[in-house]
Amino acid sequence: MSASVNARRELTNDTSGCENANATLRRQSPIDLPSNVVAVANQANYSFVPLAPVAGTVAHYEDTIKTFWKAGSNLTINGRTYTSAQFHHHAPSEHTIDGLHFDLELHFVHSDASGNLAVLGVFFHVDDDAPDAHNPFLDQFVPGFGLLEQPHDNYTLPLVSAQGFGFEAANVFRYEGSLTTPPYTEGVAWSVSTEVQRMSEDQFDAFKHVIEEENFRPTQCANGRDIALIQTW
Repeated sequence: MSASVNARRELTNDTSGCENANATLRRQSPIDLPSNVVAVANQANYSFVPLAPVAGTVAHYEDTIKTFWKAGSNLTINGRTYTSAQFHHHAPSEHTIDGLHFDLELHFVHSDASGNLAVLGVFFHVDDDAPDAHNPFLDQFVPGFGLLEQPHDNYTLPLVSAQGFGFEAANVFRYEGSLTTPPYTEGVAWSVSTEVQRMSEDQFDAFKHVIEEENFRPTQCANGRDIALIQTW
């Protein structure tokens, strides 16, 4: 597992939901991911495939920045293929590893023909040893954030691509969970990359300039769910 970017930070998560869990909502997200999970062979049951670059629309929502990015990538899990619809950010990260957050987490939301959802979470962090190291994936859309002055502002990019950034090569945690925003619908197939992406302080500040408040949901109880670490290489 790779988590080499330093300075993860520890926050106090409100875990009161664990003691007072709704009996009908037992598979909620996000969760804490333990680093001591033993990796297992992929056996062709998971893949993330970036497709040809496609246009994207970047929009200011009140609590996140969302990029509508249809058919930019495919997720295949246990023989079922999901196609990208959008990606959005949470800062700090919603998922944690051993109780520690990263600066930011992108959620790449995919759906299949029946409307079932699968989400890939990717961590981003400012490396204290290289705070000026720009992330080339973020460089495709972050420079336009100055256009997002208020909710509903948006702009269009002719091409957005996930090719060549290594998202498809990283090992992933796999588990069954939910949306992390209301109505917290369950039945979401979650994958969370173990490869932490570097970003610059300027890039992180650009997110915070648009969405000033922290926008993460505290980790939820695992409630005995299986958490697998899948080798993708």
